[in-house]
Amino acid sequence: MVMRPPCGRIKTGTVLGCIAFGFLLIATDWVLGRYAHGQTLALRKEEAEVRAKLRALQEETKQFKARRNDMDLSVKEMSAQMKRLKATATPPMTTAVPTRSGNSVSFPKNRVINDPPFCKVGAKRRGDLPKFVFVAGVEGSGHHALKGVWQSLRKSGLKLELVVYDQLFHSLGIENHASYHYSSILQNTHIEHMRPVFEKAAAEGKIVIDAQNSYPMGKGAGALAHPDLLKLAALDGVLYDLHVIVLFRTPVDAVLSAVRRFQNNDEYLYKNEEYQARMVTESLATINNALPQLPCGKTMVIEYNTLVHSPKQFIRPLSRLLEVEQDVLGDTFSDLKPRTKPPETPEQIARRKKLQDFFGIQKVLWPLLES
Repeated sequence: MVMRPPCGRIKTGTVLGCIAFGFLLIATDWVLGRYAHGQTLALRKEEAEVRAKLRALQEETKQFKARRNDMDLSVKEMSAQMKRLKATATPPMTTAVPTRSGNSVSFPKNRVINDPPFCKVGAKRRGDLPKFVFVAGVEGSGHHALKGVWQSLRKSGLKLELVVYDQLFHSLGIENHASYHYSSILQNTHIEHMRPVFEKAAAEGKIVIDAQNSYPMGKGAGALAHPDLLKLAALDGVLYDLHVIVLFRTPVDAVLSAVRRFQNNDEYLYKNEEYQARMVTESLATINNALPQLPCGKTMVIEYNTLVHSPKQFIRPLSRLLEVEQDVLGDTFSDLKPRTKPPETPEQIARRKKLQDFFGIQKVLWPLLES
């Protein structure tokens, strides 16, 4: 119902009545206006308080997110530290490790070694560093059997720089008799001797392959005259991108192969079976202990007997290790076949038995390779 002024309904009336009613309307509007203004101020104040609380909540949320990010970073850092500790820790000399399922994982052979504790997570790869392929193994383990691999790489158009019996490259002392040679213990010495080779290889886009420096290496060399695998691993990502192939052959056969090769050379007459057996023992133990420190994804142990009897099974793992297409190695092993051996004489059988008895005791020194 709309309020109408009383003077609008009467024809006669006093002017004072209309005026009074007008003042009443004005007063009512003023009171309502003041009330509305008061309510508006109160709402604005309440709004300001709500906004202040919201800003406070937003700030607390921001601080909470920052603390959460800090916690996430701390967790990631701790996780990374644990991984580094696990990767750098030297595992016990065992041939297998337990898995979550309770089963055991044997030391991997004839394929690329990918996971600790059988290898070490290496340095991040740098594309500007030349690839360095190092072949480790005792004398008589089959270094010559891999010649076809390097020949195939050459035929594919890859540029190679072969390192063969280079004592200076591995910082072996050359100032005295070879039987006293040993690898320098100074890191800077290794860097000084190797840097020119890898700088030249990088400039020419070549792969450096150290294919025939066996354990030991060189004429008349003693047991200490061999490359230092740990020094080589320490320079991975510094001077080169290291890839390692370890050749392993039954120690008895390795000894007999080496002695047979050297028996007609006056300079190597000292390498009889007993001497060579001791040499192989020292070298296998050294290589075995270095294996867990070699870079994951870039290390492989090849069994000689498997290589000569089933060579084509190595096309895939070797192409992965060397980071080349499988087609490059397709015909690599076509000429690699096991050598036909004549029946052993009673004397040869006795010599083999002597070595088998010796290595039956010594093999505990290289459990990973022997597994």
